[in-house]
Amino acid sequence: MFRLWDQILDTGWQPSPDPALLAELDRRLAAHAADPSRALTRDQVVDHVRRNRYCM
Repeated sequence: MFRLWDQILDTGWQPSPDPALLAELDRRLAAHAADPSRALTRDQVVDHVRRNRYCM
């Protein structure tokens, strides 16, 4: 599987960004610029992921 992805990347394939994804990233960046105090630290994110890793 990894070999296949490596071959795809080696050919220079770069997918076009999805407009909806770009809009969501812009929205999140604007929200952060408006209130950076709401940002989580790396440790907070890691703790959240570890706590919820097996809760699917």
